[in-house]
Amino acid sequence: GFFSLIFYLVGAFLFFAFFFWFSQVKNLMEKNTGILEMEAAKKGSSSIEYFLKNRIIQLEIAARYMNSELKSGLNADVVRKILKILRFTGDYYFANVSLIGTDGNEIFKYDRIKTVFPGDLKNVSGDSLFKKAITSGQPVFGKIKVSGATFEPYLPLTVPVFSLEGEIIGALSAEVNVREVFAVISKIDVAGRGESYLVDDTGLLISHRDYSLVLKNINYSGARKIVDEVLKEKKAVVSATGEYVYENEKGTEVLAAADYIPSVGWAIIVEDPKSE
Repeated sequence: GFFSLIFYLVGAFLFFAFFFWFSQVKNLMEKNTGILEMEAAKKGSSSIEYFLKNRIIQLEIAARYMNSELKSGLNADVVRKILKILRFTGDYYFANVSLIGTDGNEIFKYDRIKTVFPGDLKNVSGDSLFKKAITSGQPVFGKIKVSGATFEPYLPLTVPVFSLEGEIIGALSAEVNVREVFAVISKIDVAGRGESYLVDDTGLLISHRDYSLVLKNINYSGARKIVDEVLKEKKAVVSATGEYVYENEKGTEVLAAADYIPSVGWAIIVEDPKSE
């Protein structure tokens, strides 16, 4: 009777106390995991942003030394010399560089692999990247593309060329090898667990440790809440109550955090297995 009632009451109390404790510990663990994931995501995004900004600076330096008479042979020499200096320091990121007039006509083009003849030059006035750089006066990145010859990832970059009076008189356009950026992604994890991946501004997967996934042209927009949120908010996103939990391609349920990369509008997402 009485002792049995006490026994059941104590048992119920212990059960609910344990349940409450477990719930608190679980929430704390998820919060701590989110912190670790965010640290990893920010480390990756900072590294990528640093790489991209350095490429902008290098191309802008070349643009600054352009002679206002764009067709002057001095301009081609300036680009070659700058790329030679970069090559000497081990910087092989620019695959090619071209100088373009405001009419869209390429004046010259330097390519690391092949010789460019006058007949190879074209008009790019319809190119959205060129038009945006000319009208905005700001450096502009394009969409990732993969070389058919080398299977290396390249990112188009265009910066405006200004006259001494500050008028836009043309543009320098280049293709940047971003293999090093993608190598960074493959190394980012959470304390040796999980992995990370990179999406562009539309949610398209552009870098992953498993490159076969990239080749499938997977778009996570609408499929993964965290991808939609980070691209919409344009800032870091981390789970506070476990809302960014999903099952990845391996069938593993993961917690995730993400950070935004402003210069290109990309996002890096870091996963950690929930079971851990």
